[in-house]
Amino acid sequence: MLNIADTLHRWCREARPFALATVVGGHGSAPLPVGTSVAVDEDGDAVGTVVDRGS
Repeated sequence: MLNIADTLHRWCREARPFALATVVGGHGSAPLPVGTSVAVDEDGDAVGTVVDRGS
């Protein structure tokens, strides 16, 4: 989550609403480790390693 901390701090300073999700567990084959996080603001802008940017 440290890689998104600067963005979250800025969003808080700007009073920008956002949601934060963190992987807390998994069963079987999990593509991302526990602790992986993503944040999404009200405009749909996202930061974090869970994000699939697509093509």
